[in-house]
Amino acid sequence: MTFRDTPAERIGETAALSKALNVATAALAAACPIAVAPAMNNRMYLNPATQANLRILRERGVTVIPPGTGELASHGERGVGRLAEPEEIADAVLFLASDDASLVTGVAMPVDAGLTAG
Repeated sequence: MTFRDTPAERIGETAALSKALNVATAALAAACPIAVAPAMNNRMYLNPATQANLRILRERGVTVIPPGTGELASHGERGVGRLAEPEEIADAVLFLASDDASLVTGVAMPVDAGLTAG
């Protein structure tokens, strides 16, 4: 991670990192099924390290919702890595909770953009 030059930029990046760590901590303590929907630049997504980490998550029982293909947040870039459509994410979560509707009744689904830079 490269930190920015101005204090405001540093504060923003520190807050984003803290948010990502909070999500990771919640996932480690979760007693319910976990789903992730990775979204990133196509080169990042196809990187062998990313693919290895996704394999490890699957092996540990995490549902990995595949990313979409198309226009990416990076200017002019196209490829695999788009966030899955909201309906796909909701369908996966509802499927995971199909054995216990109380897991999703009245519960908001957090969506975190992680360390996406603006």
